[in-house]
Amino acid sequence: MDKARSLYVRFALFIGIILGIVPFIIYFVSPYFATNFTYNFFSFPAYAAILLFAYIIYNREYLRSHQPNPTTKSTMIYTIIGLVCFTLYFLLRIQIPITLSNWSLFVLLFVALYGFGCLCVACAIFGTAFLAKTYHSLFTMIIIGFIYYSLTTTLWTVWEPLARLSSQGTISLLKAFYSNAHLTYQGTTPMLNVESFTVAVGAPCSGLESLTMFLGLSILLFIYERENLNTKRFTVAILIGLLGVFMLNIIRMSLLMAIGTRHPDFALGLFHSNAGWMFFSIFVLILLWFLYPWMRREKNQSKKTTKL
Repeated sequence: MDKARSLYVRFALFIGIILGIVPFIIYFVSPYFATNFTYNFFSFPAYAAILLFAYIIYNREYLRSHQPNPTTKSTMIYTIIGLVCFTLYFLLRIQIPITLSNWSLFVLLFVALYGFGCLCVACAIFGTAFLAKTYHSLFTMIIIGFIYYSLTTTLWTVWEPLARLSSQGTISLLKAFYSNAHLTYQGTTPMLNVESFTVAVGAPCSGLESLTMFLGLSILLFIYERENLNTKRFTVAILIGLLGVFMLNIIRMSLLMAIGTRHPDFALGLFHSNAGWMFFSIFVLILLWFLYPWMRREKNQSKKTTKL
């Protein structure tokens, strides 16, 4: 029990640093450097969460038996290297503005710095033994993440229909609370309007990234757990999840509009930058918690599959 509790505490610390402390420090420090970090083209915490979930699922048996025992010296060294990586990531974001012509190259550079910083934090918390045992799967996750990222950016060319559908759902929900909520279009871009607050719904807000993230995570789960999953139940759970992710994006945009009528700076800043990946991560964890046991094959089914 103490061993399991120690591992859970370390996981909570790691997730809190990677998905909480680092993004929030970057956000709060950025105004002092005359720059503004918003959800633009790529959500690092969200992709980090996807790879983390996949890594944990694949290596769950080893992680259960692993006893973290990093030395004080190694913890300090990896912490310093991680801080250097996060600092370089931040400074590059300040010095090199992402544009339509250069964003792909620099996003990959940012991913390398941010990802290596996450890896160093993991080594500082769990020690390097876990990396020596699981580096093959970690490398595989990185390759899959790169392929998945490439597919996602390709799908962004068809984001407009989904943006219109999400905007219509958002306005329908907002009209239950605001009589003056309405949807307009500036060219092909949907514009959400509530009172004096107006927001353009671009590609990042369309919900496409969340849907592809969930689909990618589901494919990974099926690849590594297919022998233990009931295919029909798994399919039903994925359909429920996709619908849930779509509805979650509508709720997120509705909350952004509601908050924006009173606190526009907060709505377009901290909330806009972080609500998406936070809601998504919580939703995936809750979905797995309740539906994963239901998706698994019964013991007699697993035995039959093994004999074949």
